Amino acid sequence: MNTKPTQRVLIASPVRQKPAILKEFLAGLTRLALDGIDCEFLFADDNDDPESSAALNEFMLGRPGYCVRLEREEESYLCDAETHRWKESLIQRVAAVKTFMLQHTVEQGFDHIFLVDSDIVLHPATLQHLLAQDKAVISEVFWTQWTPQDPYLPQTWLLDHYAFYDRSFASAPAEQKEAASREFMQWMRSGDTHRVGGLGACTLISAQAIAKGLSFAEIDNVSFWGEDRAFCIRARALGVELWADTKYPPLHLYREHYVERVPAFIERCAARFDRQPKVTLSMVVRNEADRYLSMMLQHALPMIDEAVIIDDGSTDGTVAMIHDLLRDKKHVVHQLDRSLFSNEHELRRLQWEKTVASNPDWILNLDADEILESHARDAIAPYLSAPPGTLLGFRLFDFWSDTHYRDDPQWTAHQRSWPFMFRYTPDYAYTWNTNRLHTGRFPMNIGGMGQQSTPIRIKHLGWSRAADREAKYQRYLTIDPEMQYCDKRQMDSILDAQPHLVPWLD
Repeated sequence: MNTKPTQRVLIASPVRQKPAILKEFLAGLTRLALDGIDCEFLFADDNDDPESSAALNEFMLGRPGYCVRLEREEESYLCDAETHRWKESLIQRVAAVKTFMLQHTVEQGFDHIFLVDSDIVLHPATLQHLLAQDKAVISEVFWTQWTPQDPYLPQTWLLDHYAFYDRSFASAPAEQKEAASREFMQWMRSGDTHRVGGLGACTLISAQAIAKGLSFAEIDNVSFWGEDRAFCIRARALGVELWADTKYPPLHLYREHYVERVPAFIERCAARFDRQPKVTLSMVVRNEADRYLSMMLQHALPMIDEAVIIDDGSTDGTVAMIHDLLRDKKHVVHQLDRSLFSNEHELRRLQWEKTVASNPDWILNLDADEILESHARDAIAPYLSAPPGTLLGFRLFDFWSDTHYRDDPQWTAHQRSWPFMFRYTPDYAYTWNTNRLHTGRFPMNIGGMGQQSTPIRIKHLGWSRAADREAKYQRYLTIDPEMQYCDKRQMDSILDAQPHLVPWLD
């Protein structure tokens, strides 16, 4: 028998929204799990589209609460494919509406108000989970590209207007601020709850906190823009802590065409893919049947859900081997009539285009001579809930035999992380290096807020046989005789008679 007291929650939102986005917001509210919650709704209808007003009124039929129609505001709010543009008068209008909603929460005896922007699609477990955290003010973190050129960023921050480092770094060098910001981004992807300095747009607020004097009203001696910043500054001045939860990130429909993402989001919620999204292996292969392909795929199999592979004109049994080894995985092999290796940027772009056409979550980009460690599946699991735009790095060890890797001034790849996994986002202007060689396996601008390093190591076996080293050396000389794209010192060192080798330790 459940003896936990029912909590009264007011779900509230000021609404001026496009009909297609509003429809998905309201549908998300209908999917909320509400066991143990006595909820009512309060909408401030500020729409300039009659279809949106009609959608709100239809939603409220048979549901407890109110939909209050606001007086028309002549000033427009511009929301386009680039970003959202707010005028000061509209911010003050929204601040007044939200403050009224806070007051209504206390006056009507609710325990909490859940303030949600009308372009948010919630995970069904969100409200129950936030209530269980027992915090005075807590937001569920979501991620947005504020302009198409930006990386995905959270709607939470630590300091001032929108800084991702705390006060102790205020006077620190730029590189220290950047490192602290990257750490904050990792917190916001962790699946845990963290204290923050600013939040908004998807926030549960307790009536007890409101009673201390919380409001969204302008603070006239602070220049920071936005009613959420005024709320957060006032909360901290009153001793109210602000918290961010990262377990159930909602979908932010910041641009109208993002409604195309809703079915996949719903599917992920139902399948718990918010914690375990699919991993798509992306590869380019050519005549790999007698080399390392079998070993490579067997090590990758536990980590992947599907595969997209470009066969660059193989004339051996490579394609048949792939179909055999991946027979229990969804996979596709695109076979080319002629090799594109001498124009690597064309080959890599084709690989990318075919992979993203499969609607991937994570893209794991490996070559056929790159062998994952046996524990890679377990090691990568904590990172899979990271948001779109996240880049993960692995360490690459260049093997010079079956048991030893090379470690000398020209062969230091293993001393840093390299990009091997990327959580794909479709709404980004990707750009490519156009070099004929050493193009890079991903678009050149996917770094965002910085690559996250993981503990995963990769054995690169492509140099491990003397015959392969000689063949690669001659091939690179043929394609790039002037050393435009290759490091001459490293090229000259390929055939060193006595390189410094280190034994591999599992």
